[in-house]
Amino acid sequence: MKYCCDSNILITANNTYYPIDVFPVFWDWLIANQVKVGTISWVHRELMDKVGGDNLSTWATANKKSGFFRFDDHDDDVQICFGEIANYVGNLDKPAEQKAFFLSKADPWLIAYSAVNKCKLVTLENLVAENARRIAIPNVCNAFGVEYLNTFAMLKAESAFFRASV
Repeated sequence: MKYCCDSNILITANNTYYPIDVFPVFWDWLIANQVKVGTISWVHRELMDKVGGDNLSTWATANKKSGFFRFDDHDDDVQICFGEIANYVGNLDKPAEQKAFFLSKADPWLIAYSAVNKCKLVTLENLVAENARRIAIPNVCNAFGVEYLNTFAMLKAESAFFRASV
């Protein structure tokens, strides 16, 4: 896998610019390119927990075994990297509740999986200032040498082309 997707790119795409029921070609592209584009089991769980019952959870359920969702995200190397990320986050000068919140989500697992498997992490999060309360994926990616980009940068890099029928 070349790109590992954060849940926010899927949720935001469905809720705004690429709704599944209006723009299915984007979602078909993700599945057709699952050798290069995918995500981890934690993201599948987040989609089911956050949006259960809507068309995104239906899509996630229908494509659970397609290969887009990777369920090999807990191998030994990823576990070790997650531990390093947890130590790093634990040592940040941030409120304890922010550390716990960050570590309770898919975010550290996405970073660990991306670091171990040399993937680019696709997220809509942006860098935050060091004195910000929040811990952001890009800041932790930088600390672990993981490249990150947004949805449109990934689509452009992959020369994705979508044609809508009229």
